[in-house]
Amino acid sequence: MSAFVDYLRDAEKYATEKPYILAFDIEIEKEEQRTNLEYERKTIQTYDLRNSSNIPLIESDGFELLPISGNDMARYFSASSSEQELLGVAKLLRERFSTEFVFCYDHAVSQESDCCFFFLEGY
Repeated sequence: MSAFVDYLRDAEKYATEKPYILAFDIEIEKEEQRTNLEYERKTIQTYDLRNSSNIPLIESDGFELLPISGNDMARYFSASSSEQELLGVAKLLRERFSTEFVFCYDHAVSQESDCCFFFLEGY
């Protein structure tokens, strides 16, 4: 199976300016200055790792699969609210990394002109 992934483009401008996105209200006349991010889409192969004998770990592979209990699935990930889902993600990450603080950020664009930012802090 394959999927599309949007990577940050290796643009020349990043040699002199850091990639950024402004996540606060700005004047509509300056909307084009909200970000300087450029992406490139790549097709990647995906694999089902759930029954793999080689379990990926964040330390060696850069990602890992976290087990989610049926109760947590029902409580957090069947919710219609993005806030409830992010609370579930924060809970899993706090447990996995034994930390008291997790910052979750979710960014969704439903249309090219419709940009919505949602922040949860301290969950």
